[in-house]
Amino acid sequence: MTSLGDRVEIWLVGYEEDKIVNVIPLWAHWLGSTLATDLDLFLEFACDIVGDQLHFLADETKVASILIAWDFMNTLTLPCVGDWVPDIRPRGRIRDVDSYVYRIDITCKTERVFFVKSVMWDFMLYDKDVISWTEEGEESPKADFLNYNWSDEHLLFRADITFTKYKGKVTYTKETIVDKL
Repeated sequence: MTSLGDRVEIWLVGYEEDKIVNVIPLWAHWLGSTLATDLDLFLEFACDIVGDQLHFLADETKVASILIAWDFMNTLTLPCVGDWVPDIRPRGRIRDVDSYVYRIDITCKTERVFFVKSVMWDFMLYDKDVISWTEEGEESPKADFLNYNWSDEHLLFRADITFTKYKGKVTYTKETIVDKL
């Protein structure tokens, strides 16, 4: 980690039938590279926080809120002086990354109308060379996302995560596909 932090972007991407329906960009300044190493801690927190509401993990806006809440809970345990706020926050117009770009693709399988059977996350970590920001004034989260070079040559870590409900509680399985960390 550098003295100025470890700045990363985190993209939460919602899909329906292989089409992007929503893109939520987040940004972290200080502790961005720890998300991949702390992934299991975040997944356990996410399962606990949603209780039996599996469908919460299929909504990228709720996942963004859960990620920020998890980050805030972790910051409360750090030995800091003064006010402390979550490190992970909405990206807004910030264009400042010095290490990684995370991407979490979110899809779900349903049975009947509105009954979520399982939620899948494709959790990926890329080096910062994927970034290709759009011109100022033309930026939108989806335009920026679609402009990035999401090729495997920049992929450093990938895990497929499946959430299901078992005995009234949301659980997960994780399979690491790529690990170059």
